[in-house]
Amino acid sequence: MSSPSTIERLSRAALLLISMVLLGSSVYKALTTSFTHDESLTYNHYVTAPLGDILTLKEASPNSHLLNTLLMKAFSAIFGPSPLVLRFPNLLAHLGFLVFTFLLLRRSHPLLLLPLFILVNANPYLLDFFALARGNGLSLSFLAGSLFFFLEFARNCRIRAFTWSSLLATLAVLSHTTLVYYFLPLSALSLLLPVVQPVLRPSGAHQTRYPWKGVILVNALSLLALAALLWVPVHKLVATGQLFYGGETGFWKDTVGTLIETFLYGARAGAGSWVLKGIIVMVMVMAPVVLFLRKKDVSGTTGHDRDLLLLYLLLLSASVIVTAQFYLLGIKLPIRRYGLMFAPLFMLTLGYLLNFLAEDRNGKLVIIFATWILAGLFTAHTIRSFSSSTFLDWTYEKNTARMMEVLERDHRGNPSGQPVTMGITWLYEPTINYYRQTRPLSWLQPVT
Repeated sequence: MSSPSTIERLSRAALLLISMVLLGSSVYKALTTSFTHDESLTYNHYVTAPLGDILTLKEASPNSHLLNTLLMKAFSAIFGPSPLVLRFPNLLAHLGFLVFTFLLLRRSHPLLLLPLFILVNANPYLLDFFALARGNGLSLSFLAGSLFFFLEFARNCRIRAFTWSSLLATLAVLSHTTLVYYFLPLSALSLLLPVVQPVLRPSGAHQTRYPWKGVILVNALSLLALAALLWVPVHKLVATGQLFYGGETGFWKDTVGTLIETFLYGARAGAGSWVLKGIIVMVMVMAPVVLFLRKKDVSGTTGHDRDLLLLYLLLLSASVIVTAQFYLLGIKLPIRRYGLMFAPLFMLTLGYLLNFLAEDRNGKLVIIFATWILAGLFTAHTIRSFSSSTFLDWTYEKNTARMMEVLERDHRGNPSGQPVTMGITWLYEPTINYYRQTRPLSWLQPVT
Protein backbone atom coordinates (compact mmCIF):
# COMPACT_ATOMS: atom_id res chain seq x y z
CA MET A 1 0.00 0.00 0.00
CA SER A 2 1.51 3.32 -1.11
CA SER A 3 1.97 6.11 1.42
CA PRO A 4 -0.21 9.24 1.10
CA SER A 5 1.13 12.00 -1.12
CA THR A 6 1.85 15.49 0.18
CA ILE A 7 -1.40 16.72 -1.38
CA GLU A 8 -3.37 13.96 0.36
CA ARG A 9 -1.78 14.73 3.72
CA LEU A 10 -2.49 18.45 3.34
CA SER A 11 -6.08 17.77 2.24
CA ARG A 12 -6.73 15.52 5.22
CA ALA A 13 -5.18 18.02 7.63
CA ALA A 14 -7.38 20.80 6.22
CA LEU A 15 -10.38 18.46 6.34
CA LEU A 16 -9.72 17.76 10.02
CA LEU A 17 -9.49 21.48 10.74
CA ILE A 18 -12.75 22.19 8.89
CA SER A 19 -14.45 19.34 10.76
CA MET A 20 -13.32 20.80 14.09
CA VAL A 21 -14.66 24.23 13.08
CA LEU A 22 -18.02 22.77 11.98
CA LEU A 23 -18.40 20.67 15.11
CA GLY A 24 -17.25 23.56 17.30
CA SER A 25 -19.81 25.88 15.69
CA SER A 26 -22.57 23.37 16.45
CA VAL A 27 -21.50 23.12 20.09
CA TYR A 28 -21.34 26.92 20.35
CA LYS A 29 -24.78 27.30 18.76
CA ALA A 30 -26.25 24.65 21.07
CA LEU A 31 -24.88 26.64 24.01
CA THR A 32 -25.94 30.12 22.95
CA THR A 33 -29.37 29.67 21.35
CA SER A 34 -32.70 29.54 23.11
CA PHE A 35 -34.55 26.24 23.32
CA THR A 36 -37.16 26.19 20.56
CA HIS A 37 -40.87 25.47 20.24
CA ASP A 38 -40.52 21.92 18.90
CA GLU A 39 -37.72 20.95 21.29
CA SER A 40 -39.72 22.24 24.24
CA LEU A 41 -42.88 20.50 23.09
CA THR A 42 -40.97 17.21 22.95
CA TYR A 43 -39.57 17.74 26.45
CA ASN A 44 -42.83 18.90 28.06
CA HIS A 45 -45.08 16.23 26.59
CA TYR A 46 -42.85 13.23 25.91
CA VAL A 47 -39.47 13.28 27.66
CA THR A 48 -41.19 13.68 31.04
CA ALA A 49 -43.75 10.97 30.21
CA PRO A 50 -43.44 7.26 31.13
CA LEU A 51 -41.52 5.07 28.70
CA GLY A 52 -44.65 3.20 27.63
CA ASP A 53 -46.39 6.46 26.67
CA ILE A 54 -43.40 7.43 24.52
CA LEU A 55 -43.29 4.09 22.69
CA THR A 56 -47.04 4.04 22.03
CA LEU A 57 -47.26 7.79 21.35
CA LYS A 58 -50.06 8.16 23.87
CA GLU A 59 -50.39 11.82 22.90
CA ALA A 60 -50.55 11.64 19.11
CA SER A 61 -48.26 14.21 17.53
CA PRO A 62 -45.51 14.03 14.89
CA ASN A 63 -43.39 16.23 17.16
CA SER A 64 -41.93 13.22 18.99
CA HIS A 65 -39.12 11.60 17.00
CA LEU A 66 -38.86 8.28 18.81
CA LEU A 67 -35.12 7.70 19.10
CA ASN A 68 -34.41 11.38 19.76
CA THR A 69 -37.04 11.47 22.50
CA LEU A 70 -35.61 8.36 24.15
CA LEU A 71 -32.09 9.81 24.06
CA MET A 72 -33.31 13.12 25.47
CA LYS A 73 -34.99 11.21 28.29
CA ALA A 74 -31.87 9.15 29.03
CA PHE A 75 -29.43 12.08 28.94
CA SER A 76 -31.66 14.36 31.02
CA ALA A 77 -32.14 11.62 33.63
CA ILE A 78 -28.35 11.35 34.04
CA PHE A 79 -27.10 14.90 33.50
CA GLY A 80 -30.18 17.12 33.99
CA PRO A 81 -32.52 18.80 31.47
CA SER A 82 -30.37 21.71 30.33
CA PRO A 83 -30.54 22.67 26.62
CA LEU A 84 -26.97 21.51 26.00
CA VAL A 85 -27.61 18.10 27.57
CA LEU A 86 -30.82 17.60 25.60
CA ARG A 87 -29.06 18.61 22.39
CA PHE A 88 -25.95 16.51 23.07
CA PRO A 89 -27.11 13.39 21.14
CA ASN A 90 -27.31 15.49 17.99
CA LEU A 91 -23.88 16.98 18.63
CA LEU A 92 -22.58 13.41 18.72
CA ALA A 93 -24.53 12.79 15.52
CA HIS A 94 -22.70 15.70 13.90
CA LEU A 95 -19.39 14.05 14.73
CA GLY A 96 -20.67 10.83 13.17
CA PHE A 97 -21.86 12.68 10.07
CA LEU A 98 -18.44 14.29 9.61
CA VAL A 99 -16.65 10.97 10.04
CA PHE A 100 -18.88 9.06 7.66
CA THR A 101 -18.91 11.73 4.95
CA PHE A 102 -15.11 11.66 5.04
CA LEU A 103 -15.12 7.86 4.78
CA LEU A 104 -17.55 8.05 1.86
CA LEU A 105 -15.25 10.48 0.02
CA ARG A 106 -11.86 9.13 1.11
CA ARG A 107 -11.16 7.48 -2.28
CA SER A 108 -11.66 10.78 -4.10
CA HIS A 109 -9.00 12.32 -6.28
CA PRO A 110 -6.53 14.06 -3.89
CA LEU A 111 -7.44 17.48 -5.27
CA LEU A 112 -11.18 16.78 -4.97
CA LEU A 113 -11.38 15.33 -1.46
CA LEU A 114 -11.47 18.65 0.38
CA PRO A 115 -13.89 20.58 -1.88
CA LEU A 116 -16.27 17.60 -2.06
CA PHE A 117 -16.27 17.28 1.72
CA ILE A 118 -17.13 20.98 1.90
CA LEU A 119 -19.97 20.61 -0.61
CA VAL A 120 -21.58 17.84 1.44
CA ASN A 121 -21.19 19.60 4.78
CA ALA A 122 -21.48 23.32 4.00
CA ASN A 123 -25.25 23.65 4.23
CA PRO A 124 -26.35 26.17 6.90
CA TYR A 125 -29.86 24.72 7.16
CA LEU A 126 -28.59 21.16 7.55
CA LEU A 127 -26.07 22.30 10.15
CA ASP A 128 -28.87 23.83 12.23
CA PHE A 129 -30.19 20.37 13.10
CA PHE A 130 -26.97 19.16 14.66
CA ALA A 131 -27.39 21.87 17.31
CA LEU A 132 -31.04 21.05 18.02
CA ALA A 133 -32.74 18.35 20.09
CA ARG A 134 -34.62 16.98 17.08
CA GLY A 135 -34.46 13.69 15.22
CA ASN A 136 -33.24 15.23 11.96
CA GLY A 137 -29.57 15.42 12.89
CA LEU A 138 -29.56 11.86 14.20
CA SER A 139 -31.24 10.57 11.05
CA LEU A 140 -28.70 12.28 8.76
CA SER A 141 -25.78 10.80 10.67
CA PHE A 142 -27.29 7.31 10.47
CA LEU A 143 -28.01 7.88 6.77
CA ALA A 144 -24.35 8.68 6.07
CA GLY A 145 -23.19 5.65 8.05
CA SER A 146 -25.66 3.38 6.29
CA LEU A 147 -24.50 4.61 2.87
CA PHE A 148 -20.87 3.96 3.77
CA PHE A 149 -21.51 0.38 4.81
CA PHE A 150 -23.79 -0.27 1.83
CA LEU A 151 -21.10 0.80 -0.62
CA GLU A 152 -18.64 -1.42 1.27
CA PHE A 153 -21.10 -4.30 0.93
CA ALA A 154 -21.39 -3.67 -2.82
CA ARG A 155 -17.60 -3.84 -2.97
CA ASN A 156 -17.02 -7.06 -1.01
CA CYS A 157 -20.46 -8.73 -0.54
CA ARG A 158 -19.75 -9.32 3.15
CA ILE A 159 -22.98 -9.69 5.06
CA ARG A 160 -21.49 -7.92 8.08
CA ALA A 161 -21.26 -4.68 6.07
CA PHE A 162 -24.87 -4.96 4.95
CA THR A 163 -25.99 -5.73 8.51
CA TRP A 164 -24.45 -2.46 9.66
CA SER A 165 -25.97 -0.61 6.71
CA SER A 166 -29.46 -1.93 7.44
CA LEU A 167 -29.11 -1.37 11.19
CA LEU A 168 -28.12 2.27 10.70
CA ALA A 169 -30.92 2.76 8.16
CA THR A 170 -33.36 1.37 10.73
CA LEU A 171 -32.05 3.76 13.37
CA ALA A 172 -32.40 6.59 10.83
CA VAL A 173 -36.11 5.80 10.41
CA LEU A 174 -36.56 5.59 14.19
CA SER A 175 -34.90 9.01 14.43
CA HIS A 176 -37.15 10.54 11.78
CA THR A 177 -39.80 8.52 9.96
CA THR A 178 -39.25 10.34 6.65
CA LEU A 179 -36.06 8.27 6.32
CA VAL A 180 -38.34 5.42 5.28
CA TYR A 181 -37.88 6.96 1.81
CA TYR A 182 -34.24 5.90 2.09
CA PHE A 183 -34.80 2.61 3.91
CA LEU A 184 -37.15 1.15 1.29
CA PRO A 185 -34.90 1.80 -1.75
CA LEU A 186 -31.92 0.49 0.23
CA SER A 187 -33.71 -2.77 1.02
CA ALA A 188 -34.89 -3.16 -2.57
CA LEU A 189 -31.47 -2.38 -4.03
CA SER A 190 -29.81 -4.91 -1.73
CA LEU A 191 -31.95 -7.58 -3.40
CA LEU A 192 -31.23 -6.27 -6.90
CA LEU A 193 -27.45 -6.02 -6.60
CA PRO A 194 -26.78 -9.34 -8.37
CA VAL A 195 -28.89 -8.15 -11.30
CA VAL A 196 -26.61 -5.14 -11.86
CA GLN A 197 -23.44 -7.03 -10.95
CA PRO A 198 -21.89 -6.75 -14.45
CA VAL A 199 -22.13 -2.95 -14.22
CA LEU A 200 -20.72 -2.84 -10.71
CA ARG A 201 -17.54 -4.81 -11.39
CA PRO A 202 -14.84 -4.44 -14.04
CA SER A 203 -14.70 -7.16 -16.66
CA GLY A 204 -12.67 -10.17 -15.61
CA ALA A 205 -13.03 -9.39 -11.90
CA HIS A 206 -13.64 -12.22 -9.47
CA GLN A 207 -17.36 -12.64 -8.84
CA THR A 208 -18.02 -13.05 -5.12
CA ARG A 209 -20.89 -15.34 -4.21
CA TYR A 210 -23.87 -13.23 -3.16
CA PRO A 211 -25.12 -13.85 0.41
CA TRP A 212 -28.82 -14.13 -0.46
CA LYS A 213 -29.93 -15.74 2.79
CA GLY A 214 -28.16 -13.19 4.94
CA VAL A 215 -29.50 -10.20 2.96
CA ILE A 216 -33.07 -11.49 3.12
CA LEU A 217 -32.78 -12.23 6.85
CA VAL A 218 -31.33 -8.80 7.67
CA ASN A 219 -34.01 -7.04 5.62
CA ALA A 220 -36.74 -9.06 7.29
CA LEU A 221 -35.45 -8.36 10.79
CA SER A 222 -35.15 -4.62 10.06
CA LEU A 223 -38.70 -4.47 8.70
CA LEU A 224 -40.02 -6.39 11.69
CA ALA A 225 -38.22 -4.05 14.10
CA LEU A 226 -39.67 -0.97 12.40
CA ALA A 227 -43.14 -2.47 12.27
CA ALA A 228 -43.01 -3.42 15.96
CA LEU A 229 -41.84 0.03 17.07
CA LEU A 230 -43.66 2.31 14.63
CA TRP A 231 -46.92 0.61 13.66
CA VAL A 232 -48.90 1.90 16.65
CA PRO A 233 -47.49 5.48 16.61
CA VAL A 234 -47.92 5.90 12.85
CA HIS A 235 -51.43 4.42 12.95
CA LYS A 236 -52.37 6.94 15.66
CA LEU A 237 -50.95 9.84 13.63
CA VAL A 238 -52.92 8.81 10.56
CA ALA A 239 -56.14 8.15 12.52
CA THR A 240 -56.00 11.55 14.23
CA GLY A 241 -55.11 13.46 11.05
CA GLN A 242 -51.75 14.65 12.37
CA LEU A 243 -49.82 14.19 9.10
CA PHE A 244 -51.04 17.47 7.66
CA TYR A 245 -47.68 19.18 6.98
CA GLY A 246 -46.31 18.87 3.47
CA GLY A 247 -46.36 19.99 -0.12
CA GLU A 248 -49.40 19.81 -2.37
CA THR A 249 -48.06 20.94 -5.75
CA GLY A 250 -45.27 18.66 -6.98
CA PHE A 251 -41.89 17.18 -6.07
CA TRP A 252 -39.85 19.75 -7.98
CA LYS A 253 -41.57 22.79 -6.50
CA ASP A 254 -42.29 21.49 -3.00
CA THR A 255 -39.45 19.16 -2.04
CA VAL A 256 -36.63 20.42 -4.26
CA GLY A 257 -37.83 24.02 -4.14
CA THR A 258 -37.96 24.21 -0.35
CA LEU A 259 -34.58 22.48 -0.02
CA ILE A 260 -33.05 25.20 -2.21
CA GLU A 261 -34.95 27.90 -0.30
CA THR A 262 -33.73 26.64 3.08
CA PHE A 263 -30.17 26.19 1.81
CA LEU A 264 -30.19 29.87 0.85
CA TYR A 265 -31.09 30.49 4.51
CA GLY A 266 -33.12 33.62 4.06
CA ALA A 267 -30.92 35.06 1.33
CA ARG A 268 -32.67 36.52 -1.64
CA ALA A 269 -33.40 33.85 -4.26
CA GLY A 270 -31.69 35.00 -7.43
CA ALA A 271 -28.85 33.60 -9.49
CA GLY A 272 -27.91 31.21 -6.68
CA SER A 273 -31.28 29.48 -6.90
CA TRP A 274 -30.95 28.99 -10.65
CA VAL A 275 -27.39 27.68 -10.30
CA LEU A 276 -28.52 25.08 -7.78
CA LYS A 277 -31.45 24.03 -9.97
CA GLY A 278 -29.08 23.72 -12.92
CA ILE A 279 -26.71 21.53 -10.92
CA ILE A 280 -29.58 19.25 -9.86
CA VAL A 281 -30.81 18.82 -13.44
CA MET A 282 -27.26 18.27 -14.69
CA VAL A 283 -26.56 15.52 -12.16
CA MET A 284 -29.84 13.68 -12.71
CA VAL A 285 -29.37 13.73 -16.50
CA MET A 286 -25.60 13.39 -16.78
CA ALA A 287 -24.97 10.57 -14.27
CA PRO A 288 -26.75 7.80 -16.20
CA VAL A 289 -25.46 9.13 -19.54
CA VAL A 290 -21.77 9.12 -18.58
CA LEU A 291 -22.11 5.74 -16.87
CA PHE A 292 -23.57 4.26 -20.05
CA LEU A 293 -21.10 5.92 -22.43
CA ARG A 294 -17.94 5.29 -20.41
CA LYS A 295 -18.58 2.02 -18.59
CA LYS A 296 -16.31 0.12 -20.98
CA ASP A 297 -13.51 2.67 -20.82
CA VAL A 298 -12.98 2.82 -17.05
CA SER A 299 -10.73 0.29 -15.33
CA GLY A 300 -13.01 0.08 -12.29
CA THR A 301 -10.13 0.18 -9.82
CA THR A 302 -11.49 3.27 -8.02
CA GLY A 303 -15.06 2.02 -7.87
CA HIS A 304 -16.44 5.46 -8.67
CA ASP A 305 -18.63 4.02 -11.44
CA ARG A 306 -20.15 1.42 -9.10
CA ASP A 307 -20.69 3.81 -6.22
CA LEU A 308 -22.10 6.53 -8.48
CA LEU A 309 -24.61 4.09 -9.93
CA LEU A 310 -25.76 2.92 -6.50
CA LEU A 311 -26.08 6.44 -5.08
CA TYR A 312 -27.94 7.57 -8.18
CA LEU A 313 -30.36 4.64 -7.93
CA LEU A 314 -31.01 5.35 -4.25
CA LEU A 315 -31.61 9.05 -4.95
CA LEU A 316 -33.82 8.35 -7.96
CA SER A 317 -35.80 5.61 -6.19
CA ALA A 318 -36.46 7.80 -3.15
CA SER A 319 -37.68 10.61 -5.43
CA VAL A 320 -39.95 8.23 -7.35
CA ILE A 321 -41.46 6.78 -4.16
CA VAL A 322 -42.20 10.24 -2.76
CA THR A 323 -43.76 11.37 -6.04
CA ALA A 324 -45.75 8.17 -6.58
CA GLN A 325 -47.31 8.20 -3.12
CA PHE A 326 -48.30 11.83 -3.63
CA TYR A 327 -50.16 11.16 -6.88
CA LEU A 328 -51.47 7.68 -6.08
CA LEU A 329 -52.21 7.90 -2.36
CA GLY A 330 -52.55 11.63 -1.77
CA ILE A 331 -49.75 11.63 0.84
CA LYS A 332 -48.26 15.10 1.07
CA LEU A 333 -44.75 15.72 -0.18
CA PRO A 334 -41.87 16.19 2.30
CA ILE A 335 -40.83 19.83 2.46
CA ARG A 336 -38.11 21.80 4.27
CA ARG A 337 -36.68 19.73 7.14
CA TYR A 338 -38.92 16.78 6.28
CA GLY A 339 -37.10 16.40 2.98
CA LEU A 340 -33.63 17.13 4.32
CA MET A 341 -32.35 13.59 3.64
CA PHE A 342 -32.26 14.46 -0.06
CA ALA A 343 -29.56 17.12 0.51
CA PRO A 344 -26.61 14.88 1.54
CA LEU A 345 -27.82 12.09 -0.74
CA PHE A 346 -27.74 14.45 -3.72
CA MET A 347 -24.42 16.09 -2.81
CA LEU A 348 -22.74 12.69 -2.42
CA THR A 349 -24.09 11.68 -5.83
CA LEU A 350 -22.65 14.92 -7.24
CA GLY A 351 -19.33 14.16 -5.54
CA TYR A 352 -19.06 10.70 -7.05
CA LEU A 353 -20.05 12.04 -10.47
CA LEU A 354 -17.28 14.64 -10.32
CA ASN A 355 -14.78 11.98 -9.26
CA PHE A 356 -15.89 9.77 -12.12
CA LEU A 357 -15.54 12.61 -14.63
CA ALA A 358 -12.12 13.50 -13.21
CA GLU A 359 -10.83 10.08 -14.28
CA ASP A 360 -10.82 11.44 -17.83
CA ARG A 361 -7.47 13.20 -18.27
CA ASN A 362 -8.87 15.58 -20.87
CA GLY A 363 -11.38 17.17 -18.51
CA LYS A 364 -9.72 16.63 -15.13
CA LEU A 365 -8.41 20.18 -14.62
CA VAL A 366 -11.76 21.73 -15.57
CA ILE A 367 -13.63 19.47 -13.13
CA ILE A 368 -11.19 20.20 -10.29
CA PHE A 369 -11.27 23.95 -10.92
CA ALA A 370 -15.09 24.07 -11.09
CA THR A 371 -15.41 21.98 -7.92
CA TRP A 372 -13.11 24.29 -5.97
CA ILE A 373 -15.03 27.35 -7.17
CA LEU A 374 -18.34 25.81 -6.09
CA ALA A 375 -16.89 24.75 -2.72
CA GLY A 376 -15.62 28.29 -2.17
CA LEU A 377 -19.09 29.70 -2.84
CA PHE A 378 -20.67 27.16 -0.46
CA THR A 379 -18.13 28.04 2.23
CA ALA A 380 -18.70 31.79 1.92
CA HIS A 381 -22.46 31.30 2.01
CA THR A 382 -22.32 29.04 5.09
CA ILE A 383 -20.06 31.47 6.98
CA ARG A 384 -22.31 34.41 6.08
CA SER A 385 -25.43 32.51 7.15
CA PHE A 386 -24.14 31.31 10.52
CA SER A 387 -26.10 32.63 13.50
CA SER A 388 -25.26 31.97 17.12
CA SER A 389 -28.65 33.25 18.29
CA THR A 390 -31.33 31.61 16.17
CA PHE A 391 -32.36 28.85 13.77
CA LEU A 392 -34.00 29.40 10.39
CA ASP A 393 -37.22 27.54 11.27
CA TRP A 394 -37.54 29.09 14.74
CA THR A 395 -36.37 32.69 14.36
CA TYR A 396 -39.20 33.85 16.65
CA GLU A 397 -37.48 32.09 19.59
CA LYS A 398 -34.36 34.23 19.25
CA ASN A 399 -34.85 36.11 22.52
CA THR A 400 -36.98 33.68 24.54
CA ALA A 401 -34.18 32.45 26.81
CA ARG A 402 -32.95 35.99 27.37
CA MET A 403 -36.48 37.16 28.15
CA MET A 404 -36.81 34.43 30.80
CA GLU A 405 -33.48 35.49 32.36
CA VAL A 406 -34.64 39.12 32.50
CA LEU A 407 -37.95 38.05 34.03
CA GLU A 408 -36.19 35.90 36.64
CA ARG A 409 -33.76 38.69 37.53
CA ASP A 410 -36.59 41.19 37.81
CA HIS A 411 -38.53 38.86 40.11
CA ARG A 412 -35.53 38.38 42.38
CA GLY A 413 -35.16 42.15 42.67
CA ASN A 414 -38.85 42.75 43.25
CA PRO A 415 -40.36 39.70 44.96
CA SER A 416 -44.09 40.12 45.37
CA GLY A 417 -44.82 36.79 47.00
CA GLN A 418 -47.65 36.36 44.51
CA PRO A 419 -47.73 33.97 41.51
CA VAL A 420 -46.82 35.70 38.26
CA THR A 421 -49.02 35.24 35.20
CA MET A 422 -47.83 35.84 31.64
CA GLY A 423 -49.94 36.64 28.60
CA ILE A 424 -48.43 35.15 25.44
CA THR A 425 -49.24 33.82 21.97
CA TRP A 426 -49.37 30.04 21.51
CA LEU A 427 -46.00 29.91 19.74
CA TYR A 428 -44.12 30.64 22.96
CA GLU A 429 -46.08 28.36 25.28
CA PRO A 430 -43.87 25.24 25.05
CA THR A 431 -40.55 27.05 25.51
CA ILE A 432 -41.70 29.25 28.40
CA ASN A 433 -43.13 26.21 30.15
CA TYR A 434 -39.88 24.32 29.52
CA TYR A 435 -37.84 27.03 31.23
CA ARG A 436 -40.45 27.35 33.98
CA GLN A 437 -40.12 23.63 34.77
CA THR A 438 -36.36 23.22 34.41
CA ARG A 439 -35.06 26.37 36.12
CA PRO A 440 -37.40 25.87 38.14
CA LEU A 441 -39.51 29.03 38.43
CA SER A 442 -42.16 28.01 40.94
CA TRP A 443 -43.51 31.56 41.21
CA LEU A 444 -44.43 31.59 37.50
CA GLN A 445 -47.83 30.21 36.60
CA PRO A 446 -48.02 27.71 33.71
CA VAL A 447 -48.69 29.55 30.48
CA THR A 448 -51.29 28.44 27.95
